[in-house]
Amino acid sequence: MTELLELLDYQRWATSKTLDSSAKLSLEQLHRDLGSSFKSVFETLVHLYGADRAWLGRLTGQSPSRPNLTDYPNLEALREAWEVVLDGWKVTVTKLENPKLEFHYKSYDGSPFTSSLEEIVKHVVNHGTYHRGQVAAMQRMLGGKAVGTDLISFYRSQKA
Repeated sequence: MTELLELLDYQRWATSKTLDSSAKLSLEQLHRDLGSSFKSVFETLVHLYGADRAWLGRLTGQSPSRPNLTDYPNLEALREAWEVVLDGWKVTVTKLENPKLEFHYKSYDGSPFTSSLEEIVKHVVNHGTYHRGQVAAMQRMLGGKAVGTDLISFYRSQKA
């Protein structure tokens, strides 16, 4: 369990750094269509938040739904909602105690799957890393400065 909780600490740290660097963009830059898999920095962040929320919902027996962009009028509203989800992850995983515990769930399209808690946490963190990389690339395209969110940087920050 220690490894999963550590990965969730990394997820929180990397998410916070990404939101901080995104907050330095203008409103226009944040919403500019850059032709990525999600149009803009903001849409990519909302997708990432929605995935974190959906997977947590699968662990807690809630039906996941995709977030609506209009539910988050700005980056701060998204950050506030995301912090609640990140807190929920830590509490839920701590309570579950068994990384091999299996969950039966359905994807958005209704397809049934079974995955262990360990697989789900590792997937969520990996998914976050993938999309934070997209955000970093978009920030650079917009003339902004992306921050490093590599796992080794997290480990180094914990020793500082």
